[in-house]
Amino acid sequence: MKKSLILLLAAAMTASSAVAQQYITIFGTSLYDDKEFIYPSGIPIPADEVEKITYEVDSLFDTRLLYGRIAADPSNSLFSEALKLTALADTLLKYDRRFLDGTERTYFRYKSHVNSEVGWYDMERFYDYTVFVEPNNVFADAGIRTIDQLKAYAKDIYDAVYPEDAQVSDPKDRRNSLNRFMAYHILRYPMRLNQLTAYDGNTLADNFNRDIADISAYHTTLMGAVFKVSAPKISGNDLYLNRRGVKDNADKYGKKVPGIKIVNGSSVEAMNGYYHLIDGILTYDQQTIDNVLADERWRVDIKLLSPDFMIHAEELRGNYLMDEDPNNPNPYSPYGRNIAYKWGTLENFTANNTDDQYNTYPLVHRRAHKVFWCYEGDEINLFGLSDFTIRLPLLPAGQWEVRLGYCGGIPSHPDVALYLNDELTIERLHMSYSYSQNRDKALTDESAPKVLPGPKEYASGYTSNALLWFNENDNLCRAVVGRIVSDGKNNCTLRVRVHGPETQGNLYELMLDYLEFCPVWIADNQEIPED
Repeated sequence: MKKSLILLLAAAMTASSAVAQQYITIFGTSLYDDKEFIYPSGIPIPADEVEKITYEVDSLFDTRLLYGRIAADPSNSLFSEALKLTALADTLLKYDRRFLDGTERTYFRYKSHVNSEVGWYDMERFYDYTVFVEPNNVFADAGIRTIDQLKAYAKDIYDAVYPEDAQVSDPKDRRNSLNRFMAYHILRYPMRLNQLTAYDGNTLADNFNRDIADISAYHTTLMGAVFKVSAPKISGNDLYLNRRGVKDNADKYGKKVPGIKIVNGSSVEAMNGYYHLIDGILTYDQQTIDNVLADERWRVDIKLLSPDFMIHAEELRGNYLMDEDPNNPNPYSPYGRNIAYKWGTLENFTANNTDDQYNTYPLVHRRAHKVFWCYEGDEINLFGLSDFTIRLPLLPAGQWEVRLGYCGGIPSHPDVALYLNDELTIERLHMSYSYSQNRDKALTDESAPKVLPGPKEYASGYTSNALLWFNENDNLCRAVVGRIVSDGKNNCTLRVRVHGPETQGNLYELMLDYLEFCPVWIADNQEIPED
């Protein structure tokens, strides 16, 4: 018997639907048949089993989205009022699901070193958010109880950082001080607390040495500026925003900034993301810039360079110890999935070369494993000849040394040319060389790139008594790409161009792990070694 499907929709909602051959897939809040059986959103339904679809307005739909969830709590009234005034409430009321290229799950088969694997194509794209919310009592502690007081507070902070925009009075304008204040609280991807850093309180935790450095991650906000999330080794598993230090102490440079604590147990899930309460006022103020973000080295895992990686955070983490069988690929593997991205579908990654020999294979994000020689266990792989540009996170004003972290010592890894802001800085980096091979070459060749060993804060291995720290692994390298001067207002770029030979094809593997952005005063500090 054919079914009659009832789809509840909000009048303001943008629903996406797709028909692929004999299947119908609908994204919505609730999907029922005439027997009141509930279908999960996004599940394909055989078209020949469906007689009709009836659309009904769900008057409560907006209350299930992020802005609705935030506004529903009266203790968030000032924050929700500011969201509405800046029109960022409209952003948080979006529910956007779409197919990039058909609805049939397909995969790309490849070989990474000795591992035969598959990457499942990034077929679905959704646009969700994470919001960090100050409740009314946090604002009240700073003497802020009305929207006018919040506007004045934001103006004092952001006019000092962006004096050229001090006269922008429209709160819906992204250059406006209140708009910047609110946008700095929002990420363009959904994050549970245990996804904000690589620390999940469980399997991967012992791969970090938190006695010498916090586990940290650098996230780009809707404002464009970055904030830092830290998981320090102190009581509990608390997370902090824009914190500096090691455990309860200052770092080796004598700097300590307590940061803003994310309130444990405060997280609220909505249909289009999450919001988390914080115990202080989050700003991109000059003090935070000077003492935290512009004054210490960033190590940015490659997945944080595009929100289109981060929307797959759950499946890219998966099971750190188990793999699916590549001979029997399963798109719904309980162990997680590697994700393959076609060029043109990734924000911040742009293919440069229109030559047919370049960029013919997808980019693959390999999910995290404890034993991989990769920072935080995951990496990006490209195959064949590649030529692409990465839009880098927005760095505070100043001079920075840029480094590329990767695994060397593998014959299939190519030689690459590297450019910063379109200026060639390395003509040929031998990514197949180990650290010691690069070091020895530099002794006899002044033109050879400078390559550092891997960082000592992270290790690979199954158990704490069998860890191989990255600075002791000769295969792990950090190439010094060059130095750039950031104006603090515009994003810099990194271009990567693979040299031949063309005959390697799919077997020719470029591996990217992480980037480091190091203030020059730290890189050049002879009295306090960086690592």
